[in-house]
Amino acid sequence: MGKLNKKEKIGLLVFILAANVALILGLDYSGLGGNVSDVDRLPDGSTLVTNTDWFDIITFQHLNPQRIYKLDANNEVVWEYWGTAFPHEIILLETGNYLCADTAHERAFEIDPTDNTIVWEWKPENINWTKVNPAWGEDHYYNNPIGFDWTHLNDIEIRDFGTYNACLISIRNFDLVVEVNYTADKEFWTANEDNDPDNVIWWYGDRGNYDLVNHQHNPDYIDDDSIIIADSKNDRIIIVNKTTKEITWEYGDEQGANLDWPRDADLLPNGNLLITDSFHHRVFEMNMTTLEIEWEFSKILCNAYEADLLPNGHILIGDITIIELDENLNVVWRYGISFPQMLIYLNFGFIALLELRRIIQLIRRGKKQEWEHDNKSNHIKWLVLYSVGFSLSILFIIYYNVIYGIIGSVFFRPFV
Repeated sequence: MGKLNKKEKIGLLVFILAANVALILGLDYSGLGGNVSDVDRLPDGSTLVTNTDWFDIITFQHLNPQRIYKLDANNEVVWEYWGTAFPHEIILLETGNYLCADTAHERAFEIDPTDNTIVWEWKPENINWTKVNPAWGEDHYYNNPIGFDWTHLNDIEIRDFGTYNACLISIRNFDLVVEVNYTADKEFWTANEDNDPDNVIWWYGDRGNYDLVNHQHNPDYIDDDSIIIADSKNDRIIIVNKTTKEITWEYGDEQGANLDWPRDADLLPNGNLLITDSFHHRVFEMNMTTLEIEWEFSKILCNAYEADLLPNGHILIGDITIIELDENLNVVWRYGISFPQMLIYLNFGFIALLELRRIIQLIRRGKKQEWEHDNKSNHIKWLVLYSVGFSLSILFIIYYNVIYGIIGSVFFRPFV
């Protein structure tokens, strides 16, 4: 047996492609491979997670149910719900229910985890947006659903205002953040299975007016009258006064921020900001007064979506896997399988096996010198380039953004 003939080469290529597809489908089916948008540590030590499977990123997510789930301290899934599509956010309510931003289903909803019953739902398509703002007439984008990813509703938060609770909802493709009277609207929905535009009590943004926000993520309450927003496509973090709708603080290009698609910013107890700078594949803490970066973590991040400070001082990051860092930025817990790493390992493995097969054949035929000669040439270099190139090509097709983070992550363990 010598070099592969044409038929064998075609068969080998088909086998490698099939193995890559099997890896993708296997991770998709298992739920371990994916892209984590939101991860929250609960008071009992369990962890809430939203997960988007890699294979579904390049398909219509509304045709591929995805899950939100809860892990216990032993990494066991103790609750899950598969009725979501591209979920981006999940939060625990005082009642024990969960609020979820169900992005590809163009809705936010509340679920009772004891029986997985939906007890409230809010959909932009149910709102007559002209009643919210007369400038948004019947021909406005907000009043004309266009199908898949019309809204890209990507976040929901809740705040107790004493006499009522309100939800802050981010509608990314509207370039709009709205505040909904959750108490009143839940009562309305329970009676009518509909939403009342009168319960939209505040809004900020206007599609196409990018001086306000542009494809924002993770707006959050700082206090009753201040909202912090990751203004992603404008590459900045802003704080908006609710009463005046004026920007009272900004961290962007004019302040030398050098951000690229930031998707989360949390105000820390010490007055600093914890920022997730997604396309620069980093999470960092910044002093809001001096604008100095206190620390930065990036070496194994591919597509970080958000980061939270835990009560014990650790940092919990939603990325391709879930990562927990201690105070010294050491990884102390990791959950999930890093799909980019697995893809590269798989193809490197194929190349190694093929080369081992060739070495054995040459040694058996007494042609060890031929292999040594090949090594002195560019043979090994081209094998390595093929393996990396093949893997990156598949990754690019699936989700181009992860490529930037692979170099730093491929040398670390891909498993839990």
